[in-house]
Amino acid sequence: MHKLLKSKVVLALIVLSAVVCAAIFALKAPALFQRENKSARILNGKTGIVYLAPRSGGIISKRILSKHPEVTVVNDYETLEEKISKRIVTIWIDKSAVELLPKRWIFGTPQNYYPIILLGVGNDAEMAERLNLPIIGIPYFAFRNRNEDGFSVWLLTSRDDGSIASVWGGYPGRININHLLNTSANLMKKCLSTVKYENERYGFSFYLPLDWKGYEIIQSKWEGKAAKGSAEIPLSGPIIIIRNPHWSAQKRTQDIPIMVFTRK
Repeated sequence: MHKLLKSKVVLALIVLSAVVCAAIFALKAPALFQRENKSARILNGKTGIVYLAPRSGGIISKRILSKHPEVTVVNDYETLEEKISKRIVTIWIDKSAVELLPKRWIFGTPQNYYPIILLGVGNDAEMAERLNLPIIGIPYFAFRNRNEDGFSVWLLTSRDDGSIASVWGGYPGRININHLLNTSANLMKKCLSTVKYENERYGFSFYLPLDWKGYEIIQSKWEGKAAKGSAEIPLSGPIIIIRNPHWSAQKRTQDIPIMVFTRK
């Protein structure tokens, strides 16, 4: 009888501990997910997400999209082109909106350097077929009938030796908006860190998006004055200008100026 009572007490304690742990997780889990999602939203808030969706019946509902202002929804090709030309973005394409794109659209600039996510297709081989991706050495035709839900990703990147590589993969299953946003954020980090400019003279490096490959460096000089009492002392120093390779006199892009100062 004593052993039975003791075992019941132990079981009760175990159940009580499980209930307490579950309660703690239930209270903290939303905060954890919000924190993870917030980091993705901060990154994508700086760069942006453009979602090409049908006017009705998209993979991501309007109710969910209303909670994510970092996602700009467009319903036609012309508006998509306008949005992606203004800043670096992650491009979401609804599987029902693929037909809105020209056949070789993905080979054009700047979208061929941006993260591309196909919503509603969790099989990367099917993504390659639908978007005419240049995947070499993969017999994806063997998988063309595997229409899995989820999403697939593709991004051109650069190897250390300067050659071009790609990030390519599928995420089958039900789409979770937090997972989708965080995947977009991680892809954008790769997109923004693929071309490295290194200055050995001043000891610093600077990372550029892949479409800056072939950038131009312009050496110039900054000038200023330092006040010393009632007098002004002229000062100057080098300024390094990184220029986008697509810059032209007819279509000027924003330079990246880096001013160099002495420690003093």
